[in-house]
Amino acid sequence: MVKACRTELESWLRKWHPCLGAFLKSARDIMRMDKGLNGDLDRLPMLTWIMFLKFLDDLEIQREGEAKLAGKKFKPAIEPPYRWRDWAAQSDGITGDELLAFINNEEAALVLLPLFRHCRSRA
Repeated sequence: MVKACRTELESWLRKWHPCLGAFLKSARDIMRMDKGLNGDLDRLPMLTWIMFLKFLDDLEIQREGEAKLAGKKFKPAIEPPYRWRDWAAQSDGITGDELLAFINNEEAALVLLPLFRHCRSRA
């Protein structure tokens, strides 16, 4: 199991390493414009959370495809509308005040936070 995870991680790093640095710099530059964030100590946890949600959704898309090919059911760790692809990946997705309302929604916190105590996909 550990060897399989290491191989998957190494494969992912080979694929994304060249653009990961550029992505992080771009994200930091955008976040620097937010007057509510006062330095890397504010930005780093937010960026880590955003990246976690994105990478989790990418992994679940992959696992969902694998389950479909194997003829198995797939149960995602995060249900719509809280998945990255449902609110962040759309070109016409929510922004501004609507995005803040979604993120600050107490219901979203009640749905997402308990999931991460036992976070793992069930294929």
